Amino acid sequence: MKSQVRIDEFAFVLLAAFVLIAIMMFAWTTPTEVPPTVEPTSKSLSILNGSSKTFELNITGPSITNVTLTSTGTVSSWISFSENHFDVPTSKIVTVFVDVPSNIGVGTYEGSIKVESTGGSKIVPITIHVLNISTIKFSTHQISLGDFSVRYNIGSKILDSKTNFQVYQGYFSGNHVNLIGVLNENEKSTVSDAYVRLIIDDTNELGNLIVEFNDKEIYNQPTNVGEVIIPINVSELSRSNVVKIKASSPGWRFWSSTSYSIRNATFVVDFKGINSTQKRFTLTQSEIDGFDHFVFSSLVSSPNYMPILRVRINNQIAYIGRPPVAAVSIEMRKDILGNPLILNPGENTISFSLDEQGYIDFTNAILTVYYLA
Repeated sequence: MKSQVRIDEFAFVLLAAFVLIAIMMFAWTTPTEVPPTVEPTSKSLSILNGSSKTFELNITGPSITNVTLTSTGTVSSWISFSENHFDVPTSKIVTVFVDVPSNIGVGTYEGSIKVESTGGSKIVPITIHVLNISTIKFSTHQISLGDFSVRYNIGSKILDSKTNFQVYQGYFSGNHVNLIGVLNENEKSTVSDAYVRLIIDDTNELGNLIVEFNDKEIYNQPTNVGEVIIPINVSELSRSNVVKIKASSPGWRFWSSTSYSIRNATFVVDFKGINSTQKRFTLTQSEIDGFDHFVFSSLVSSPNYMPILRVRINNQIAYIGRPPVAAVSIEMRKDILGNPLILNPGENTISFSLDEQGYIDFTNAILTVYYLA
């Protein structure tokens, strides 16, 4: 009995050793999550009191979980984030918004952003130099946008028409008629429909009526007296377009000619849509860090009245309004909802569109960037 007890105790100790080894091997082989990597490692901004700035945090992994962003220090109440409480499989860009209240005095204020995850945390020190507009002078960068037009088209336009003519075709002679339609790029982009309308007065019914559009046959059949509508594929419109109206040969009646008398022929396009003009411009990192506002200036003209203009900076609506006649100067510091404009180092876009029918021609357009050097 005593020897049996000793065997049981030994087995128990041996089992415990195996369990301990298994636990240690699991602990040694299970990967642990690393702390996040954050760029930039620190940030310094100069901002006017009552103004806003943005910058980006680039958080990289791999496999960072339960990421939480918090701000601390004097500036903590000025800071907010485009996103919070998330996982990062590889990398993630978060926009940081810094809004300085208008009652903050001139001076240097400090704080930090803590980027915390399951594997650890990183601290990004933040320094904000608060300035007052009465004590500073902005640097400027003028960007030429050139001349351009913005249109919002609704309705129809007759590109060409002719009246009271005859087309005929025999074996020895013939006559055809051309309609010419010219579209500028702004018009072409908003065409919703296009067609040829014919009013046939008379025909000897010996052959077909033929209509070609830009050398491509779009109609070829016997046609009776009355109205004929011949559609045109909008995608085949170009800047200069030719509609050719003619008749086919009379077949075995070699001594005759196929004839169509046409009272009226019109080449028509229908417009429906907004033409948006987009311009690209570049900004340096220092211009973004010190950004205060844009001023868009241009000579403007419109045939009847100024339609409502909408201006976007990188898809944020920065202005909606009816421009004054002759010249415009638009200041853009935030979007229309009061959010800071999000700008990119390198390429950015400014786009123009109209909220109602009409068009505006811009001449010698300039975008001026005001920033703290």
